[in-house]
Parts: sequence; C-alpha cells; structure tokens
Amino acid sequence: MRKKPSYEELQQKVKASEKQILELKAAEAALRGNEQKYRDLYENAPVAYFSISRDDGSILRFNSEAVRLLGFKKETLAQMKVFDLYADTAHGVSQAKALFERFQAGESIRDEELQMKRMEEGKPIWVNLNVEPVERTDGEVVESRSTVIDISKRKQIEDALKKSEERYRMLVETMNEGLAIIDGNSVFIYANRKFLEMLGYSEDEILGHQAPEFFGEASQIILKHHLAERKKGGREIYEIVWTTKDGRQIPTLISPQPLFDDAGHFKGSFAVITDITKLKQIEQALQKREKELETKTKELEEVNTALRVLLKRRDEDKTELEGKILLNVKELIEPYLDKLKKSKLDGSQISYLNILHANLNDIISPFANKLASQYLKLTPKEIQIAGLIKHGKTTKEIGDLLNLSPQTIESHRKNIRIKLGIKENRANLRTHLLTLT
Repeated sequence: MRKKPSYEELQQKVKASEKQILELKAAEAALRGNEQKYRDLYENAPVAYFSISRDDGSILRFNSEAVRLLGFKKETLAQMKVFDLYADTAHGVSQAKALFERFQAGESIRDEELQMKRMEEGKPIWVNLNVEPVERTDGEVVESRSTVIDISKRKQIEDALKKSEERYRMLVETMNEGLAIIDGNSVFIYANRKFLEMLGYSEDEILGHQAPEFFGEASQIILKHHLAERKKGGREIYEIVWTTKDGRQIPTLISPQPLFDDAGHFKGSFAVITDITKLKQIEQALQKREKELETKTKELEEVNTALRVLLKRRDEDKTELEGKILLNVKELIEPYLDKLKKSKLDGSQISYLNILHANLNDIISPFANKLASQYLKLTPKEIQIAGLIKHGKTTKEIGDLLNLSPQTIESHRKNIRIKLGIKENRANLRTHLLTLT
C-alpha cells in the first residue's frame, strides 16, 4: 500500500510546481520579448525582406522597406506572387523561373543581380537578391526568406563608368597617334590600333613582349636612358627609331608619362607615339635645298663679281672712248672749223658754221643728253631751240637760222620755260640752260 505524502512533502511539491510555473512564465515573457524585437528588427530593417511560398511562389510576408522599395500598396503586394515582381522582359521571366526552380530544390541563392518592377516610376530597378530556405522542425522546406537590396545607383555608376570606358577606348583606338603601355619590366601590356598598324604587328605579336625587341642597337641605348629617367618621374619628349615587322625604320616622337602606385613605386609608363617619317623627309629635303641654295649663292656671288669686273671694264672703256672722241674732235675737226671761220664767208655761211660748231660742242658735252633725260617732255625742235638760246642766239637769229617766224620762236621759248618749271620765275632762260651743262 502506497504511503501518503506528508504535509511537508506536499508543501515542497507545491513550491516546486510554483517555481516551475514562474520559470515557464519568465521564459514565455522572454520569448515574447524576443519575438517583438525580431518583429521590430524585421519591420524596420533598411533591407527589404520577403517570405515566399515554396508551392506557388506566393508572397507570405514582407516588411515596410519592401513596400517602400517597390512602391506597391500592402494589400496589392500581399496578393502578388514572386513572379509578378520581376521585370517584364524575356530575360526577366526566364531568370525568375530559374531562380524559383533553384529555391524549390532547396538551394541557397547568393548575390543574384536582377531587375524588379517599381510601381511608382513604372521603370524596373536593379536589386541584389539573397534567398535562404526555411526548414520546419521536421526538416521540410515550405518557404524561403529573401533579402532584397536596391543597387540601382551602383548600377547607374557602373553603366556610366562602362560608357566612359567605351568612349575612352574608342578615342584611344581611333586616334591618329600610336599609344602603348608597358609595365615596370618594359613589357607591353597594351597597344592601340594605330601603333599596331605603324609597326605592322598583330596584338598577339606585341603584347607580352619587351619593348627593346622592336629597336635596333642605337635605339635600344636611347630607350634604356629614357626608361631610367622615367623611373625617376621624367617626362622628357624624345625621338627614337622603331624597326617594323618588314624591317623598315620608322622615326617617331615619344611623349611619355610614368605610372606609379600609391606607395610611389614605379609600375610602368604609357606613351603617345607619333610617326615623324614625313617630317624627317621634309627636313632632309630642306637640308638638301639649303645646300643647293648655298651652292647657287656662291655661284651668284661669283657671277656678280664677274659682272662688277665687266661693268668696271665697261666704264673704263666708255671713258676711254669718250676721251678718244673728244680728242679726235679737238684735233681733227675743230682746227678746220677755225680755218673756215677765218676764210671769206658771207654772213649766212658764218652763222651756219657757228651753229655747226655749237652743235658739235653739244655732241661732245653732256648738255643735250642731260636736257633730254631730265626733261623728257621737250620735243626735238624745243631741244634744238634750247641749244641755240644757250649759245646766246636771239629770237630773230634763231628764226632766221630755222626759217621760223619770231612769233613761233617766242611760243617755243614759252613752252620751254613751262616744261623746265620756270614759267612763274623771272630767271633768265639762257642762264638756267647754262646750269644744265
């Protein structure tokens, strides 16, 4: 027969039960507190949370950030399925199907980038998706917990950077100068289209090869010197000759830029390479032309020297000839004219003889030539009359000698004064004419 517990024993059991009840209530309170913290954390998290049904992809739960991110009303979002959230594109539909199949297979999904609909703007947004299957106590997966982070701004930056890189690459690839980059060991790591065309090599034949392989010995020495300067930060522009694939020599102008890492260590350099073959040809042509001009200048100087000698000789011959003519006139003609003057001649003959003597003197004197050259507007008749006036002949005497009336001679005298520029001057015409000898 079972012994009845004593009062003390019953009292101890009651106390133990009360303790267990208190512990259970404390545990329940703690659990409710943890659940509330979890709900607060879930609801107010800066990341969008979704719980998705494994059966048909229905959206079971979501937090406030999910509502804000996609812009749908809570009631609308609660009636949607996960497939409704993907962008309406062929890629979006196929991507949604593939991800759901992975989820149904119990697979975790990490950092999947995709586009989701956004109700407010009507445009899809880029998000980063992580999916973690949720197991029940019996191990069966009935839903997933998904986190969605808006990465639209990052995508915009990436797209802008991609477009910038594409523009830069297009600029580099279409520029008229060569562009090449070498690393710290002088190995080519980049070469643009123009540079490859310049040397006649393919990209595979350039990249991975050291720069000195494409130079002759003299150019290798130049390159070695400038690479040493480049490691010190030097940016001096210099000339160097490359050897092409078919063995030709191409003179170029190198505009270098050294590259250093954040610690200041030399990492290589890039350079703009300009083909100056035509410039060198022009320089050579100019040098050749300069030599030809120097030769011609010397020849012209020799010709000028010879001409000066000839001109000097001509002046001497002229002086000599004038002296001979003057001497002959003085010795061979004037004596006979003087004898004629002393012979028995009438007045008319004497006048003609005087005119002949005067004209002969004019021929051997510079007066007529000077008068004709300085006053080209004088007619031959006016020059003839000016000569008679110079020799002291009166208007009547000149008229008698030339068979012209005194009025005609006076008219000629007036024209002569006008053409000599002494019309308004009272200067004596004969005195003025004498100054021209």
